[in-house]
Amino acid sequence: MRGDAFNLNEDLIDFDVVTELGWTDRNAFQTWMQAVSDERVAVDEARFLDRSRTRAVLIDDRVTAG
Repeated sequence: MRGDAFNLNEDLIDFDVVTELGWTDRNAFQTWMQAVSDERVAVDEARFLDRSRTRAVLIDDRVTAG
């Protein structure tokens, strides 16, 4: 939240939302990517997103012992 004690450098906060998504495996991710690549998704997003400012980061969790 902008303005609270935990955000002392709030002028550096340049986003409104963070969304975390998860998939069971890479194939499930690729299936999802194909589904959201539909033009209807882009038309809907244009109603509430500035797509030029949308960023995505793909990470992979790894469990290690020790």
